[in-house]
Amino acid sequence: MLGLAPQVFSLSSVMLHAGGVLEACELDPYLNTQLVPVLQQKGHLVGTNSEALATVCFEWLFNRGKYVKLLEVGKACPDLLKTFAEVRTTLWKNTSRATSTIAHS
Repeated sequence: MLGLAPQVFSLSSVMLHAGGVLEACELDPYLNTQLVPVLQQKGHLVGTNSEALATVCFEWLFNRGKYVKLLEVGKACPDLLKTFAEVRTTLWKNTSRATSTIAHS
């Protein structure tokens, strides 16, 4: 599969499929050097997950505990990281409110 990682990365970048991009990066660490340019060019575009490519990538990294990688990429794409943080905070607040409402019903 390692031999296919560049093709997976390339196709996933074109199709804006965050999971494919990041899985390819995990298979071939060299592709990590190409992640930032892809996010800088296409991170704001909505991909196959119905959210901006960068938002899904940051969420993917966050959910897997890859905080250093998330911050490294975010440092190169600060506006995209800010958007992710705002979206994540809003989701957390809405979930917290819904849980509180249900608990008090």
